Amino acid sequence: MNFLKPFIDRLYGIARPAETLDGYENPELIEMVYQKTLAYKPVGTWPDMVGASSVLDFGGACGLHYKMATQRSPGIRWAVVETPAMVARASGLATDKLRFFTFETLPAWCAHHALGTHESVAASNGS
Repeated sequence: MNFLKPFIDRLYGIARPAETLDGYENPELIEMVYQKTLAYKPVGTWPDMVGASSVLDFGGACGLHYKMATQRSPGIRWAVVETPAMVARASGLATDKLRFFTFETLPAWCAHHALGTHESVAASNGS
């Protein structure tokens, strides 16, 4: 296996990122996620969203999954819980159906909405 070491070392040297973004509050990362969300055009369908009226999405970034869900449930209410920096950037995408919250601002909104009914979905992005 030692004969592969020079090749692997060279490959890592080529493929190594110029820098590492540190943390979810990084402005470059947030801007990239925001721009990708703006450009995203949903394809396919999401059968789990049929009939759903409300979603509480932990780690939902700028609401990309909301865009996909509205194909099946156009009137769905979507609440994204994110970091303060992501919420600040994504707030320009907010509508009466898509809202962005931090853990600190979420409880007040939940108190006025029917989350937890049989029509609601709780989501957590693992991707």
